[in-house]
Amino acid sequence: MATRLPAVSLRSVGTAAICVLVTCALLSAARQASLYGLIEQPNVALVHFMLGAVACIGCAILSLRAAGWWGRVTMAAAGVLVMWFAVFLGTVTHFDVWQAVPNPPSEAYADGAQLIACVVVGWIPGVLLYGCALAAAWGGRRVLMGGPR
Repeated sequence: MATRLPAVSLRSVGTAAICVLVTCALLSAARQASLYGLIEQPNVALVHFMLGAVACIGCAILSLRAAGWWGRVTMAAAGVLVMWFAVFLGTVTHFDVWQAVPNPPSEAYADGAQLIACVVVGWIPGVLLYGCALAAAWGGRRVLMGGPR
């Protein structure tokens, strides 16, 4: 007999999926804007990082309203995933834009190590940011509610 997840948990999964999809669409738009020259090369990675950070913090705040541990784990996974994708896509786009400038330096083509590092350890900024945002949101909620809960 298969167990069924509670409806509230499914709502958290849907919220996490929407967060991931919207953030991926925004990151794709930022990549296209960068490739068309609308975002300058030094700021490309920062724009991607900031979009991922906003989504990660949003997932941390939404996880306070998630029902059960399934909802919280889903929101945590979504927050870390969007931050990892933002770091990775920001690095890739940074090097793509840098290589497109006239007469790029040789450093613009030495991107293998950075890309491998983003794939392997790119989730660490997401975990740290998610944890800090969750702790701040939880502490803020306790202050607003008037004591421990």
